[in-house]
Amino acid sequence: MAFVKLHMNEANLSVKEVYGNYSDRKLFCILRRYLEPRKRRLSLKEATILIYTIIMPTKSGNPIEYPVEAFGRVILDVARQIPYSHTSQERLVQLLDHFHRFLEFNLLNDQELARHVQ
Repeated sequence: MAFVKLHMNEANLSVKEVYGNYSDRKLFCILRRYLEPRKRRLSLKEATILIYTIIMPTKSGNPIEYPVEAFGRVILDVARQIPYSHTSQERLVQLLDHFHRFLEFNLLNDQELARHVQ
């Protein structure tokens, strides 16, 4: 199987924009470290936690105003660079599924905690 060498369009101005902890560049770097074979590859759990860290607000109750489409744009851009039959496609799907479940679990826990505090 051929290696995947992911790249980001540096000419796109949104790459440099930062919203709280989130930036397209940070998300891309996490995805690249998870998907490309390297000496220091991220595990599924590590990548999930890092993505959660850049997307969720650091202070409770202060949602970050970032363009949600930016997250999707980076994911789609990376997915388009990976051949359909490459194992990294499956790894990307696993990461998105795991992240979705992780996000749901944490949001449900936050809501449950908020109910008990009131």
